[in-house]
Amino acid sequence: AGITLTAVDSVSGQPIGTTGSAGAQDGGYSEKAIAIPGTPVRYSMAFERPGTYAVTVAVDGYQAWRATGVVVPRDACHVITVQLTARLVR
Repeated sequence: AGITLTAVDSVSGQPIGTTGSAGAQDGGYSEKAIAIPGTPVRYSMAFERPGTYAVTVAVDGYQAWRATGVVVPRDACHVITVQLTARLVR
């Protein structure tokens, strides 16, 4: 994955164990993230696709979160994974 994202509570810093939705957009390209269940829930997106993304995550009971300008680079073979932490506000 070019991007992995973990959601945590902004006050406690504890991982959020409920599944929400996340996605990434690079220009006209957009993709819904794959949620990997567990605590914390991890979202994976931008598989083998370098670019500059806007990343969003929405979890019930929390305000939506967004990061822009997330650059996914590549090496000679694959993308280099960017790891994000979304600090969600209730």
